[in-house]
Amino acid sequence: FTRNISNEIKCENVLLIDRIINSEYIIPIDHLNIEFNNTIDTNLESFKKYFYFENKDLRLKKKQTIIDKNIIIPKGYIVRIIPGEEIILINNSFIISDSAFNVIGDNANNQIVKIGGKKENKGGGIFIKNSDNESLFKNVKFEYLSGDLKNLSLDKYTVYGSLNIYNSKVKLKNFQMKNIYSEDAINIISSSFSLENGIFDTISSDAIDVDYGNGNINELKLNNVLNDAIDFSESYTNVSNIYFENIGDKAISVGENSTVDINNLN
Repeated sequence: FTRNISNEIKCENVLLIDRIINSEYIIPIDHLNIEFNNTIDTNLESFKKYFYFENKDLRLKKKQTIIDKNIIIPKGYIVRIIPGEEIILINNSFIISDSAFNVIGDNANNQIVKIGGKKENKGGGIFIKNSDNESLFKNVKFEYLSGDLKNLSLDKYTVYGSLNIYNSKVKLKNFQMKNIYSEDAINIISSSFSLENGIFDTISSDAIDVDYGNGNINELKLNNVLNDAIDFSESYTNVSNIYFENIGDKAISVGENSTVDINNLN
């Protein structure tokens, strides 16, 4: 995988292991060495630039926060975002967190929380993994996120979505995902989840992809989804009260040993 050039070690290939289908891939990464190093903030304390501590809570220093490089949040905190706050991710940047998020906007007073990029400079998204606590996103709008795959082989993980949940618990309620350009808008792996009262609109591939998941999906509207609206593998899920319009491939794809109870689709 490496070769020595003038006493310097240069990485030429990387071994990627897909633990879901038990496959291995050797991929040349000369181009990734440049792009990834330019977008990752290697300082593991870099999240402190944007957040301050309140006991074990992390809170944004500014009401509108612009993040232009990937940042890593370690385990042991709760990331709390309050009504009216906004996280703007640019340059395909990601927040990679081993801590849970508690994001609660105020829909009644038009102070929803916004997480996304700009139309002309999209963000990557959020990756929550191995969290000890349940994450909650309520009254939140996600927009202009791209989950740029060529930059996102993170440790042993490969990231496909704009909102990624791995080996954790998550609940989304009263949420929107619009103008999403990643492989999946929401990618859930080996996690329990609840998705309730959500709107998906203008999704360039899959809207929801669940692998090895256990949860409930209720009261969603999915419009203008280029590929599958909801895709399951190795999952146990209840799906009810879903409206689909202009779906490019399947409204619901149930595969690979999944058990899904489906009711009241339009």
